[in-house]
Amino acid sequence: CPRTCRRCGSFNVSREEVLRSQAAAGPVGQMVSALDNCTAGASDECAGGRGVWGRIWELAPPVGENTAYRPPHDLAGYKALTDGTSHSDLPPRDEKGCLRYFRVGDRGDMRGTVRPMLRELGMCESKEEVGFTFLWSRPWEKIEAFFRPKKITPGSIVNSIAGLPQQVGQKTSLARLHVACMARAGYDPLDVIPKRGPFCRFTSRAFAVRKMGSKLQLPYRRFREYNVQLNEEEPEEHRIWILKPQGGFNQVGIHMYSLATADIASDSATAAWLMQRVPEGTWVLQEYLMNPMTYQGHKFDLRVWALVTSLDPLRVYLLGTGIPKVSQWNYSKAVEDVKEPCIHVLMPGTNECFQNKRANVLTPYPTRTNTQEWFDKVIPSGKDFWTQRAWPSVEWRVVELLVLARDAILHVDHQLKRNGLRYKRVFFLSPDILIDQHGQATMVEVNVNGYMIGNLHKSFFPLHEEQRAVFRLMGGNGFPKQHKYAAALEQQTAAFCKRRKAKCTPAAEREIWEMVHEDMHCAMAWYRIFPTGEDRPHTARLKGSPSYQRSFTFLDGVMFDWLQHGWAPLHQLDQNRSVVVAQTPPSADLPPPKARAKPRQQKPASAAKIPEAHLNTMHRMPAGLAPAGGDASADDELAVLRARIAELERKGQGEAGRGR
Repeated sequence: CPRTCRRCGSFNVSREEVLRSQAAAGPVGQMVSALDNCTAGASDECAGGRGVWGRIWELAPPVGENTAYRPPHDLAGYKALTDGTSHSDLPPRDEKGCLRYFRVGDRGDMRGTVRPMLRELGMCESKEEVGFTFLWSRPWEKIEAFFRPKKITPGSIVNSIAGLPQQVGQKTSLARLHVACMARAGYDPLDVIPKRGPFCRFTSRAFAVRKMGSKLQLPYRRFREYNVQLNEEEPEEHRIWILKPQGGFNQVGIHMYSLATADIASDSATAAWLMQRVPEGTWVLQEYLMNPMTYQGHKFDLRVWALVTSLDPLRVYLLGTGIPKVSQWNYSKAVEDVKEPCIHVLMPGTNECFQNKRANVLTPYPTRTNTQEWFDKVIPSGKDFWTQRAWPSVEWRVVELLVLARDAILHVDHQLKRNGLRYKRVFFLSPDILIDQHGQATMVEVNVNGYMIGNLHKSFFPLHEEQRAVFRLMGGNGFPKQHKYAAALEQQTAAFCKRRKAKCTPAAEREIWEMVHEDMHCAMAWYRIFPTGEDRPHTARLKGSPSYQRSFTFLDGVMFDWLQHGWAPLHQLDQNRSVVVAQTPPSADLPPPKARAKPRQQKPASAAKIPEAHLNTMHRMPAGLAPAGGDASADDELAVLRARIAELERKGQGEAGRGR
């Protein structure tokens, strides 16, 4: 425990020790300490509040957090670390024909949705607490749960990443990370982000507030100044603020309030407004998006599905369609409609929202965001606006959030690898996202419970096949297509690591293999959003920012270099945005791959040699075509290969004839 955390056991420690720890955490920790040291009426600074989120975390940072850790910066530092992949020396199937042995949690969706999907993939259910090689349960909350070599078999897949749900999934997480981002970018954490500032836009501003009897703890002067700044940049007759209980769930206890211009005319007016509206308890006061993008005039938010398949190197995949939750009432930001939950928060809505005389029920209800109908009916409308501005903004917000969150928990991942605990830790998260009229995305909250809805609400959310694809992507069925390209992949990574100035560790090479396997097993519009090439705006800006460069590890650098290497197995995307892989032979221009253990699911195959110039790199998922079915058949695959060769010949590319 002392090697993985900064202290052991519970966080019932002295106040002095906590304040010393916070002060050592840098500017953000010092701001928390400044407010925690305040007593009611002690000084103007305390009354007005320099603190940003108040005592959100009481006397402790999130479980597993260590902001002082610095990862190794070179090859030598990573030599002692194993990989975190699903590679296993076990045979593809055991004598019972089982690919893996799984365990699922006791929640209804895990039993009713996940369990049948895993059985369909060829897994068998384990009845024992040990011996499983695939686990899908509630995220592990305790760090020590990850350090159990007798329980976790090498190459297992577990749907938990140590410390990540605590970093991104609490009601206060986004506000906390937002402040850390503002400090990192050099902004005043309580000012409006400069118009041209590209970073820290992944969530709206939030303030923590606590009311105890007649005493209110909140930086109310800065709260007022923030609203004054907003009005100077984008004037509004009033602004809406949402009050949420810390630790709340499923929209229970949410209040919406109108803040008029007169309420920010003076410090005393703002203080009076807060005292009248904030109930007893501890709350988060969050800015409301006044001018959202709409669907036929209705407000919507998106449930977005993302899958983290590795923490270091960071690998993130995204489902290429958002899951729309659209209000049944026309949007209004008028003062008299502030308290109408059917407009602002209940989406699609309750029976009352559908039956009320103000309802304007959408028929048909939109079920995905990558169709022409969606592009035509959103406001602003158009495929270009959605695919080139709005959706890339969603990608950016997800990646920036995870890069920020990773810094504090990377030490646990590295300690697991130093201890030789080699298994794959993945995490399924589903942020709720709003998009404004300019196409800029912002997160409302991040759901981390791993909920798989199945076909429970298929009239609104028909996502069964997309959920099945999650388990294939992460390697639940052993990456069965890898036999088509494994020899060529090993040949290419060997050549890449030999030429690379900083070389690779064996673990780094296995991480490259794992990413290629994941890419080649993407289906139903899942695709990788990190790492990517610098053609993607979020990668180019994050890599080019001095404040973010320190967050990228040595292994991230290896993966960026691999993408520049420009090789991937021959593949195409079918009509469902699923990857169809063709036989990819080793290159005649490179040394043959060294003898290694046979890849899992190895199958004999023969095919004509195809020039390397024809080997496509992994496509970024274009957002224009909706998924509509399962994986492509072998006949489809052959047709795709023939069509690709014919296309190249039509274009007159001379290299199409070499090597045949």
